[in-house]
Amino acid sequence: MDASVLVVDDQEIVRRALATELEDAGFDVVEAGDGKDAWECFQQRAPALVVTDVAMPRSDGLELLGRIRGESDVPVIVFTAYGTVDAAVSALKSGADEFVSSEQLEPEEIVELARRLCGGEEPSSELEQLQERLVGKSAEMEQVRQRIAGVASLSTPVLIEAEDGSGRRTVAR
Repeated sequence: MDASVLVVDDQEIVRRALATELEDAGFDVVEAGDGKDAWECFQQRAPALVVTDVAMPRSDGLELLGRIRGESDVPVIVFTAYGTVDAAVSALKSGADEFVSSEQLEPEEIVELARRLCGGEEPSSELEQLQERLVGKSAEMEQVRQRIAGVASLSTPVLIEAEDGSGRRTVAR
């Protein structure tokens, strides 16, 4: 995969970890330490995807997202350590394609999202396999499986709320 990804985070260790995972998956990665530098990189490099933190000095991720949406429909994944419902709603209303809480951030998940958003992977291609990981044969579980199938191919963001250990991450995939 030759798609270019712009990774933005003021914490170098987090930025490098994400960049390394994406590079290992075959993406061409450009890094920036804040929204201001990221905007300059975005204009110069025209990446196929942007992965940005929210809280950063000089210019935050939501400001960057607003600038990008003013000029482009490039997919943007927003992540933050402050993964509240309000933060997710704000990011999605501002035009983010995906929102991920840093406390649940798995580099492999970002790679999966990057592949999907760059057109290399359809969510429905592994839908059956993921649904098999959801245990239970009750009518309620069948409803959950049907709802997952109904929204899997949508490009519209979907908010998934459930208790810890209930399979949210599996459903999100």
